Amino acid sequence: WIGLARLMNSAGETCAAINALDLREFSDSSLARRHAQLMKAGAGNAGATGLHALRIAAKKLRYTCDFFADLYPRKKVKRFVAALVSMQDVLGRINDAVVSQALIESAAAGRRELDARSKGLAQGWVAAGEAQALARVEGVVKGFHDAGIFWKT
Repeated sequence: WIGLARLMNSAGETCAAINALDLREFSDSSLARRHAQLMKAGAGNAGATGLHALRIAAKKLRYTCDFFADLYPRKKVKRFVAALVSMQDVLGRINDAVVSQALIESAAAGRRELDARSKGLAQGWVAAGEAQALARVEGVVKGFHDAGIFWKT
């Protein structure tokens, strides 16, 4: 945005509609709204559906951060976005495990049923990945909170 405003101003265009202060206020408001949505989703994260909603809220906040990143101190944005990436990774792995377990059950009940050994191996492999992701949740949440809200500087 700022780069576009500078380009337009350097070309002799008036750019009264693009005011850096107004843009910053809009950005702060957008980020705060997405952050509130993430916190709300995190407060009710019971079960796979809740964790999926939390993952989607994290993704939306991350994209909003990426869009407005140039308006804020680079290091603070980078630390916050890195924490969001870690959160998305863990939540994505948990979601993948839930979907995988459903696919295994579906395959086991299909026309060409999985033998018990194959089903057990697949379920065990998925469960191990899910357990690793669940073990990381607390650290990821702490890292997210420790990253700090960069738009409140």
